[in-house]
Amino acid sequence: SFTGYVQAYPELFEDYTRIEWKLESLNGEKLRCVKVRLYLDGDYSYLEPGDAICVETGLEIPENTWRFDTRRYLNSHGIYLKASASSALLLENEKVSFSARLQRIGRGIDEKLHQIMPDREAGLMTALLFGDTAGLESGFENALRLTGLSHITAVSGMNLAFLVGIVLTLLH
Repeated sequence: SFTGYVQAYPELFEDYTRIEWKLESLNGEKLRCVKVRLYLDGDYSYLEPGDAICVETGLEIPENTWRFDTRRYLNSHGIYLKASASSALLLENEKVSFSARLQRIGRGIDEKLHQIMPDREAGLMTALLFGDTAGLESGFENALRLTGLSHITAVSGMNLAFLVGIVLTLLH
C-alpha cells in the first residue's frame, strides 16, 4: 500500500489514466521521495496536482518498448519506476505544495482564457504564457518551427511578464 502525491494533471486515455506520482510512504513507513509513472484503470482525470492518493500496487523498472528507449526517456523526466493498479483512494490533504498550487492556478488561467477567447487564440496564449503547446493546431506549431519562431512558446521572462499582466487584468 503506497501513498503519494499527484505531481501533474493526469492524462486520460481510452480505458486508463496515466499519472505522475511522487511516493511518500509504504504501509505508513516514510520513503525517500521518488517519482513513479502510475497507470490506473478507468477515469481519474478529476485528480489535481497535490492530491494525495493511496494505491495497492507493486513497483517495477520501466522496460523499453519497440525501438524506443522508454527507461532513458522517463529517467530524463525524473521518473525511475512505474506501477499499475485497478484503483486509487483519494486521501484528505491539507498541505498542497507550492508547485501544485502554481499548476492549479495555471489551469484556472487556461480555462479562463478559453472562456473569453476563441480556442485558437486561447491555445496560442497558453503556449506563450506557460510553454504548453498542446492547444496549438499542428499546422501552426509546424509553421512556428519552420520560421524559427518556436522559441516564443518556451517559458521565459517575457512569458512571465505576460502572465502577470493577464492575472492583474483578470483580478480587476
